[in-house]
Amino acid sequence: MTTFDPNSGSGSGSANEPRPAIDEDTLRELADEGNEAAEARLTDLALERDDRGELRRLADEGNDRAAARLVQLADLRGDVDELRRLADEGNELAESRLAALALANDDVDELQRLADDGNEQVAGRLADLAAARGDVAELRRLVDEGNEAAEAHLAELIRRSGTRSD
Repeated sequence: MTTFDPNSGSGSGSANEPRPAIDEDTLRELADEGNEAAEARLTDLALERDDRGELRRLADEGNDRAAARLVQLADLRGDVDELRRLADEGNELAESRLAALALANDDVDELQRLADDGNEQVAGRLADLAAARGDVAELRRLVDEGNEAAEAHLAELIRRSGTRSD
């Protein structure tokens, strides 16, 4: 009976055998055909080289891993402008990260920009902030824009003010 020795280098498919190197052109062809492992490897190579241009190209082609890495890199650098650019291009992870930063810092201007772009979570937080300040004019403006959370806050403020005046 013959046994397989993984250290002998014989046999095919051994976990210890080095895999053949694949050049980037071949990886691109495989990625274009939908090979997720090739997409991941191209992303890793771009990260190793700190090649943001290549990461952008990959992300533009629909590589979600590359898009996520661009957001992570921008976040690590504190590059809010890059996060905005990515969010404006439709990167939902970048928009989510911008919203988290704006919410953490109560950055009303950024929150308003994100709300104007349709981020409902942020729109609700804008209404919460205006209500906490008792800013009826801001709540009315938000209601005029269709902000349902502002409508609820405004109704509550009106109810409270009516109760106190009785």
